[in-house]
Amino acid sequence: MKPPVHSPSQHMRVFLAFDLPMKTKYQRYNYQIFLKKIKRNGFHQLQKSIYVRSCANSHHADKWSNIIKKIIPKEGDTIILRITEYQWSNMIHMINYDDIQPEKEMEQLVLF
Repeated sequence: MKPPVHSPSQHMRVFLAFDLPMKTKYQRYNYQIFLKKIKRNGFHQLQKSIYVRSCANSHHADKWSNIIKKIIPKEGDTIILRITEYQWSNMIHMINYDDIQPEKEMEQLVLF
């Protein structure tokens, strides 16, 4: 099956993966503040340091990528990955070696 052509109006997901230092009290504080900010901004935890946010289109994904760039602590390693809904639907999720079907598209509330 041929993947659909990407368009700016296509639903997307923004993945955020990070590895932040936690040796000092100051680093742990920065980690906690960062977690609170990303959760407050609609990111949901997939794994320990991997969060995802659903976006209406690529412009919205750009907006959230830029917001994350502004709040990332200076120390540590962070990856921001944007994928389409088509790519998300092809994800293989395995728990305890059992094949699990990918989540259906998250519904998003739009306020005018």
